Amino acid sequence: DPHGRSRRGTAEPRPSKRARGVPRLGTTTLGAIFVRHSFLPSNTNMHAEAATCPSGGPVPPACRICWCSTCETDGSAEFLRPTPCSCRDERSNVHQACLERWILEARSQGRFDAGTVCHACGSHYAHPRLARTVLSQASRDAHAPAAAADPREPLAIIGGTGYVGRSLAVHLLDHPTFRLGAVVGSSATVGKPFSTVFEKKEEALVEHYGEDLWKPLEFPAELARWQVESVESVIARGHCRTALSFIAPEHGEIEDRLAAAGIKVFSISPHARFDPANPLSVPEANPEVLAAAVDAAAALRAAAPAAATLSLVKSPNCVTCGVVVALKALDDAFGVEDVAVTTFQSLSGRGDAKYPRDAVMGNVYPLHGTVERTGEFQHAELKRMMPGINKVSVAAYRVPVQRGHLVDVRVRFRKPAGSAREVAAALAAFNPLRDVPLPSKPRRPIYVKPLDDHDLNHRDDEDDDGGDGGNNEDEVEVNVSAGAGAGAGTRAGADADADAAAGAGTSEVEGSEGTAQPATRAGPGLLRQRRTPPPPLGPDTLRPKDDCEFEGGMSICVGNIVTDDELYDCRFCLVVNNVVRGAWGAALLNAEYWHWLVGARARQQTEAGAAPAPDTEESIEC
Repeated sequence: DPHGRSRRGTAEPRPSKRARGVPRLGTTTLGAIFVRHSFLPSNTNMHAEAATCPSGGPVPPACRICWCSTCETDGSAEFLRPTPCSCRDERSNVHQACLERWILEARSQGRFDAGTVCHACGSHYAHPRLARTVLSQASRDAHAPAAAADPREPLAIIGGTGYVGRSLAVHLLDHPTFRLGAVVGSSATVGKPFSTVFEKKEEALVEHYGEDLWKPLEFPAELARWQVESVESVIARGHCRTALSFIAPEHGEIEDRLAAAGIKVFSISPHARFDPANPLSVPEANPEVLAAAVDAAAALRAAAPAAATLSLVKSPNCVTCGVVVALKALDDAFGVEDVAVTTFQSLSGRGDAKYPRDAVMGNVYPLHGTVERTGEFQHAELKRMMPGINKVSVAAYRVPVQRGHLVDVRVRFRKPAGSAREVAAALAAFNPLRDVPLPSKPRRPIYVKPLDDHDLNHRDDEDDDGGDGGNNEDEVEVNVSAGAGAGAGTRAGADADADAAAGAGTSEVEGSEGTAQPATRAGPGLLRQRRTPPPPLGPDTLRPKDDCEFEGGMSICVGNIVTDDELYDCRFCLVVNNVVRGAWGAALLNAEYWHWLVGARARQQTEAGAAPAPDTEESIEC
């Protein structure tokens, strides 16, 4: 520097910022200048190499940011006193203008609690001068994400730091009618940069479940300026008139407070889900429910405007969000009398509340008898949303999959369904909202996997007599440890298990179709068997990882349709994306449909020549 001292403050080379765990600040000059010195240990003397100027005089104190005695911004030689953070010694020297530049830079990048925390000592900045400038509420609002020019409706995400809320925040970047208006979190996260909370929680899930299973959601740069807010802040600011809620049921009073403040709440939380005053809605399955709720709200608004938003619009459990759409399609076609549902639900359905690894990894976790009332909720929701169903049976399990619930559904109809193709046709043709223009509505709510060319119900009747004349038979060698007892075989090929009986010249080996086939010893420690390899997965076979992203996760996928079951008229499997269709997509679709119905009602009144009723809700064109 101009005084001849080292900018590094030590003769030893410093490790890279990444090696020291220092967050990257981008390529700004301010960030580059600041990190040169602010991460030195607190007992480091920055004058260690050169305590005097070349002229022999004492070295004047220097600002830790600009490295000059005189501020490079406004020419001031005064340092902030008292020190605005807990830094000591030379690191406590900082010009006000330099620190203000740094705070604004950190805030713009959503780093270090958006410029409120010193990243050298970890303490919050506090100084009367800063409280009147960059730390004032006016400054925070002025440097908040610009929204004045954005005509889209602001949307508050309640539980926005949770797994579902984070996913929705990313999705809203490209939504045509809604934009992010507030990210509401718990008291532990309020005031923190959204990016910090977002990335920390994603990293925790990857660390817990492992990189092979869990793929983190990337934080988009467009959300870098957002901070986590409190519910009180959203109510006080009054800028969001619509909220989507993903909170735990024990915090349900938050939704009631928002509704009492005139904010329309669309929620997936079990809180008050079965209150008759709150519509339980999946628009494709029961569109009449929201239509009636809009009419009721309009009538209530005319009599008592303050009470018009008190009802909460509820979405059912993530499984029900998918199952009820398929059942509605079949009910319209054949009449559903009884239904049995078995669910195999992914780990993301638990959100950031992580399961113990040994409970779910490489295992199946039954939910019956646990604190999760998933099966109970699904049973009650199906009975409420489809009152014509006579009997409902539900069993729920958690499986080691990141996203996508696989559901086995078995149905008794009121009239004959015919073939599997008739069932598939009824499912594929179902589209009750075809003419309703909603941004999140899938073009087809149900995708049906193509059926095999041969009869689906007789796949297992093919010849499996183990003959050696077919071209599909492969020879599989299975290693057997010498001297081992029965069951000492090791796996070779696709699911080829060989059990060798000790001392016997031949053994029974289970074939691919479960029939015992002879195996002859082909050498020391080896069994040679003729085995038909398992057939490839049929085109109608479902798997959550492969089939949960139809139309961005908003469509369910159906396959494995069978119509000659001995107990039921039809059985099939479906996959529902539990994060999209089963969570934020369900709430978002309800919000879109509600606003569209409000607008359609107003248009009808205008066309009829009547003045629209005073409306505290702004309808939007979806």
